[in-house]
Amino acid sequence: MMGVYHISCVDSGRRDVLVGIDDLPARDRIQYPLAIGNACQNFLEENCTTVGGKEGFCLTVFGGNAQGVSRYIRYRGCTAYGAWRSGFCTHDTHEVIDYSDCVADRCEQGWDVRTRRVTIRNHRVYNTGQFSASLDCSIKLGSGVQDLVVSGGYAENVLRGIWMDKDIVHELPPGNITVSDDVIRGSRAAYGALLQFNGGGDYADSQALGKL
Repeated sequence: MMGVYHISCVDSGRRDVLVGIDDLPARDRIQYPLAIGNACQNFLEENCTTVGGKEGFCLTVFGGNAQGVSRYIRYRGCTAYGAWRSGFCTHDTHEVIDYSDCVADRCEQGWDVRTRRVTIRNHRVYNTGQFSASLDCSIKLGSGVQDLVVSGGYAENVLRGIWMDKDIVHELPPGNITVSDDVIRGSRAAYGALLQFNGGGDYADSQALGKL
């Protein structure tokens, strides 16, 4: 289920760690190679690599432990390869997350962002949709996205670039999303970026926040 999991750690980190997880055909386990959860703070993940698993690098909450807010989490030069859901993901109660020079290759999707105050810089995403092909995107924006900055990235051979699905039920309205100097090459859909938001009510009333 877990490779290395830090729970409620302050001023901690991991450097030069490689974790591989064998894929189970049923894909019915959590399978997080490198996970952080339950009120970690000032955490640095640097030059680490994951192979396989559900979410390569995951910010989560788990079990019966105190489920506080993880914040000031930094990822530097990390690579996720072959995750059957997300290379990098955030869940629920976290904020102030910074990714720099990270790579997702042959994952179902590159990033799954569901929290606030996130920066993704100089990222690389290659060959998404390798498993269920239901996500198949460079960066997916989920519930709770606020104050997101994406810059200097490159994606190649993805169905979708930056995507917010109109069917997401948001806890709070999404907002303050900035994308700049991003290259999406070889998109297999009709757009590089599509942000749609259902404001509450009929999904047919969904509107595009932005489309490129």
